[in-house]
Amino acid sequence: MNFGILRPIASTFLSVAFGLFVTTASATPVDLQQKLLETAARDPMLERQVMQMLSLIEQGQLDQVVQLTVKQFFELAPRGTLSEAVIEASKKKTIATARARFLAQYLGYDLDGDGAISKIEMSGLYGNEAAKVVTLLGTADLNNDGDISVEELKKAATDQAGQQRNRYHVGYLMAFDLDEDGVVGVEELLKGLRMLEALEPTGSKPQDTTNATNGTFSLSVEETEATDLNPTNADGLPIELHMVGIYEPRKGRNEDGLSRSEPVSIKVDRSGVSVVLVLGSYRPTRWVIETSTGTQVDSVIMADRNRVRGEVILNGEKVSVTYRDLPLAYNSRGNRFQPFHETASRAAGVRNATSFQGSYKAPEEGFVIADAPGVPTRTEVEAELTAQALPAAELSPRLKNAFESKTQAPGSKWTLREEGFVGVDENGKTVLHKLPLEAPEVSWPMGTAHDPAGQQIWGVTLGGEGYLYRYDIAKNKWSARSMNNVDAGGLIFDSKTGTLIATPGPHGRSGYLVMDTSGKLLSKLEIDSTEYPGLINTYDPGNGPNPRLVPIMIDGDLLLVRAEPPQGSLRNSGSRWVYLVNLQSGKVRLVR
Repeated sequence: MNFGILRPIASTFLSVAFGLFVTTASATPVDLQQKLLETAARDPMLERQVMQMLSLIEQGQLDQVVQLTVKQFFELAPRGTLSEAVIEASKKKTIATARARFLAQYLGYDLDGDGAISKIEMSGLYGNEAAKVVTLLGTADLNNDGDISVEELKKAATDQAGQQRNRYHVGYLMAFDLDEDGVVGVEELLKGLRMLEALEPTGSKPQDTTNATNGTFSLSVEETEATDLNPTNADGLPIELHMVGIYEPRKGRNEDGLSRSEPVSIKVDRSGVSVVLVLGSYRPTRWVIETSTGTQVDSVIMADRNRVRGEVILNGEKVSVTYRDLPLAYNSRGNRFQPFHETASRAAGVRNATSFQGSYKAPEEGFVIADAPGVPTRTEVEAELTAQALPAAELSPRLKNAFESKTQAPGSKWTLREEGFVGVDENGKTVLHKLPLEAPEVSWPMGTAHDPAGQQIWGVTLGGEGYLYRYDIAKNKWSARSMNNVDAGGLIFDSKTGTLIATPGPHGRSGYLVMDTSGKLLSKLEIDSTEYPGLINTYDPGNGPNPRLVPIMIDGDLLLVRAEPPQGSLRNSGSRWVYLVNLQSGKVRLVR
């Protein structure tokens, strides 16, 4: 539904719902919120959707929630009334559509129209089509006869379409059945959203002057955009933000032998200050906080994802917390940390955190907050890296011109594609050197190299075992050599030594490979990713591929490379990450 249409619809219904139906329902805002949370607890994806909705309402963005929710409501119930039967019918339609699409994409290989895909029909397929059908064969061929029968194809379609049911997260809308008659009208929906707006933000208790060590909990810090260098609370105490992040708590066994999550202990010893705790966990967690005499915890902030299944015990008493839409991190290294740090700092109203501790699995002994080392901001980290970097002005003219994009390596004019090498010849004409049919299929090309004098082009791929392709322009001759699962991130030709250099790929295991023009390995240089200043902050170590290192230019033993994060990854800054690598000593310098 068009958002331009939604605005007047929402406005009209809001005036009706808030003007005429204010007294019709007996449900209270707290009742509705609890009903939503109970519904959300049944499904992690539904939980995320509900938490986002509640968070937006808390932040004063009711209009946005109304538009999105009304849009989803009318997509399910065009006639303006929603029930479990309507939701179930919509689910069945979605599944039927998914089943039909699945069948359509495979029945194109059923050449004789009998509804099945035989071995003979499969034998005529090549490349991606063959891989697609072989993948289906591995799961659908239940009797292992090499054919996909009509029944087997239908079952595969039904199984695949059934997964759509697990992605169908609209059940929370029935929580807006305020009069409990089994039907949700658009008036009830809009009134319910308005009721949620009336709720006080979670954790907004008034300041209590009683010291937190006696079990009384108080909040004195409001989320603000201000970043005062020396913020204080209402009592004049300096505010300290301490962050703790984990992926999950430790697992234990209860007396019945069933698995359970162990509480995560935090001991806080910071007297004379106002402590704000930001606690992050990807899994449901019970945090147990103990404070020393004189330590005052004024606020606890947690991520929205922990709103339903998470709790905080402070000095023996369960307390309310403030929930915010926080990115999470359990390691100070990686591209997830600074977004977590910055969002937490804004929520606490401080410039930066005083401390951070994290672990994938919560340590058995818990965490102890006793020191104030300070956590550098993104700007401070960047400034330190720049101060230690090699100025581009100190590069050789050849490397400096390449760094400034004034010149490029010869291979940059060529691209390896599925059909072959495409590039520009010495006359400026676009040329295709077509890959012969008997050559291995090009899968995930990573880079090309060119020797203009020797009239040779090379390309390296990552897909499968990987291949080094070579084309001799003068002889019109192709060859391909397996990379034997060595992942390359790029390729460059060194005209001085007549060798090829493959740079580390996205999995960081290959090192720098020096090869002859046929692809025979001559030497290898391994450099750990931690040796590249700042590189670890451009990706999520342990949860995804490293950035690949793309060669820019070579001058003797010195190779200039650019770190290129994986497509779609969260970049931690807009800086260029260019490094100078000494291929003899292994020394690496960041260039700025």
